[in-house]
Amino acid sequence: MSLHLSASRRVLGPVLRVAGAAVRAWDRVAPRRQDLLPALAGGLVGLVPLLVARWLLLRERAPSAGLDDLWKTSHTEVETWALVAFGGACLLRLLNGRLHRLGRVAFHLGCTVLLVATGLELGFFQAMGSRVDLDALAYLMADPQEILPVVMAEVRSWHEVALAAALVVGLLPALPRLRSSPRRLWGRLVLLLLVPSLLIHVLAPPGRPEKRIRTFEDTLVPLLVHSALDRVQEVHVPLPPLQPRLAVAPPTRQPLPNIVMVLLESVSRDATSLGRPPRATTPALADLASRGLVAEHAYTVVPHTSKALVPILCGQYPEMDPRVREATWNGLPDRCLPELLAEAGYRTAFFQTARGTYENRVHLVHDMGFSLFRAEADLKRPPWNRELNPLGIADEAMLDPGVAWSAAQDGPFFVTYLTVVSHGDYDTPDDFPLEPFPEVESRKWRQYLNAVRYVDAFLGALVAAYEARGMGEDTLFVVLGDHGEGFGQHGRHYHDLTIWDEGLEIPLVLYGPGVLEGRSGVVEGNRQTIDIVPTLLDWLGMDVLEGHLPGSSLLGPVPSDRVLYHSCWRSFRCLARRVGASKFIDHYRERDAELFDLQTDPDEQHNRAGSTDPAVVEALRADVRRWRAEVNAAYEARRQGFLAELQAPDDRPALATWDGRVDLLGCTIEKDEVVPGESVWAECHWRAREPLRAAWKVQSSLSGTFETETRVSVPAEGLVPTWRFTPGWAVKDRVRVPAPPDAAPGEAVLTVGWQDFTGNAIPLDGATEDNRFEVGRIRVLPALPQVLPPLEPDPSLTDATDEAQMAPQDPGQ
Repeated sequence: MSLHLSASRRVLGPVLRVAGAAVRAWDRVAPRRQDLLPALAGGLVGLVPLLVARWLLLRERAPSAGLDDLWKTSHTEVETWALVAFGGACLLRLLNGRLHRLGRVAFHLGCTVLLVATGLELGFFQAMGSRVDLDALAYLMADPQEILPVVMAEVRSWHEVALAAALVVGLLPALPRLRSSPRRLWGRLVLLLLVPSLLIHVLAPPGRPEKRIRTFEDTLVPLLVHSALDRVQEVHVPLPPLQPRLAVAPPTRQPLPNIVMVLLESVSRDATSLGRPPRATTPALADLASRGLVAEHAYTVVPHTSKALVPILCGQYPEMDPRVREATWNGLPDRCLPELLAEAGYRTAFFQTARGTYENRVHLVHDMGFSLFRAEADLKRPPWNRELNPLGIADEAMLDPGVAWSAAQDGPFFVTYLTVVSHGDYDTPDDFPLEPFPEVESRKWRQYLNAVRYVDAFLGALVAAYEARGMGEDTLFVVLGDHGEGFGQHGRHYHDLTIWDEGLEIPLVLYGPGVLEGRSGVVEGNRQTIDIVPTLLDWLGMDVLEGHLPGSSLLGPVPSDRVLYHSCWRSFRCLARRVGASKFIDHYRERDAELFDLQTDPDEQHNRAGSTDPAVVEALRADVRRWRAEVNAAYEARRQGFLAELQAPDDRPALATWDGRVDLLGCTIEKDEVVPGESVWAECHWRAREPLRAAWKVQSSLSGTFETETRVSVPAEGLVPTWRFTPGWAVKDRVRVPAPPDAAPGEAVLTVGWQDFTGNAIPLDGATEDNRFEVGRIRVLPALPQVLPPLEPDPSLTDATDEAQMAPQDPGQ
């Protein structure tokens, strides 16, 4: 017996001594009552409204859900706030005096920020059906002035409640200080609460929630951690050699026909009269399809407009990055269709009723090669002054200006129209009659279908306007959706992360009775927006001489085993691959992989990945991730090559010098004539005389018979800030200043200068007042017509009408 006791003491003695030392160490940092109560209050005030919000969201998505489902999806929220509260109390225990007071204020402000961020994330989830990640935060922070209106359009009442609760948390540091308890028992009892996660899982194991609400499980902090881990595990491939730029032969088709492209914002195929089953929403589109070519299955690459424009107008995959880097200088993957057509003699224009500054659209359209860009600011006028959604105005506003511009051209033209009314919020003009769509339960979905009806009415009026002015017979109309739209069919709303076919499948119609040579009917096979450019080049007889286009012409067949790839807009969220009727989706960490047979399961409801050989699933996953990596590697190779070209040794004499440190070597203005609202573009070359440690910015100004317009930019559109200037080397830069929409005709002067990071002008050497230097002059032309002139009556129709009126009428008729 004594031997056993002795052995027990030898084993337990060290354990007890270590435990005692740990408890004594804990006594020194255990939270005091004066710290614990405000910390607990802060955690509870933040937790309660979030649990209420989660319950409301849960019931919205799963009406039969109970409290056990709330616990399964919200236990991490409880754990997070418990750790925040007790961790904060323990940290405050280490502070005294003024530092303690400042620590309390900092703790509660941190709780306020966390609560607001978590509440906004839940609001984002309610609106989009997807969770926030690092991409979403970076996108918001990149240009909050442009993006916040879109976000605020989804604010709900419970978001305001969460904000009010956050303000209460922020006021808690004003609570009177509480006396601390001298007894150590208080702190030792709190020791048990330092591991709330362990206690929670022991007392009530949460289990996994149902699949339909599983994406609701994580909280903000784990979401961001997982997003960061996905970036660490990204697949990389070697940068490929730079490919030759796309070059095409002159067109063999003569005379050159006109091309009108109409992009239907957020219009999925199943929302139209071409859907399966068809909806009574797009009679004009259905009429064009019945007399032209209609794709049997057509899909976008990335369901986000700025990304979708790249395959449509350039024939290449967009970069798989939520940043629209294609809209930066030399950010496009290759030469695009507008530039190729301009070389062949086409006049080119792009009209949209959305803001031209959103996602830097003005730069994207310019670099694609369009000579004219008209957006909301240029088109807004009575009765189209009201913004119908956070992005723009009624699509009717671009009908008259677009058709008038087309009619004024003395040669073939290529004009693109991008609608916006069918983008969320799906509001339509007040005088547009609405259909009830009683078979559709969702109010938002009904609004969307009416917005699609409105866009179709615009399409019909646009085609009719061209035909009425004698341009219909010589024009090919290309009509397609840029991407689709989701309404919770798979738990997600809108389009950015809707990787199922409600977000990817689009209508695609070619119509032109006078130029399609009798071609009509269904274009079979899986088609994609990368096929538009090859189709038009094929139709015009413009053979590709150099470069590569990954798409295939709609005028020819495609193999049945053709592979199409897709990606969500945000990184590391979802990729997809389809061959024939088989479709695979990789959801990264958020969901299990999915595999569908679209022949028997067109709605993508029965996932076959679980019953498929895991090796096959892994091979499919590796393939889509390799595709993404290869596309991005090609962009990165091109970007690095361009960066190397932006600086080069140059000993030309300076035209002007600022502060004795930066020289201007020259500027070349792209066009010497612009219309009001059009931008003046110029390429300038700078040279530093010494290393620059300051972050200077370029001032570009346009002055004339209007109030001076000024733009401020980082050199080379941010690619080469001044602290990266190499002394003695020329730095290539590009500046842009718009002529005001109301500018009167006359001469205008373009000047450039520099300012520091506070906005103070850098002095121009030798100047007394103005620190800017004139680099050129342009002429502002009269404004483009905003209203179509009335049609002149056809004499033959007038004569026939007069004869009919003069003929005696049969009383019996």
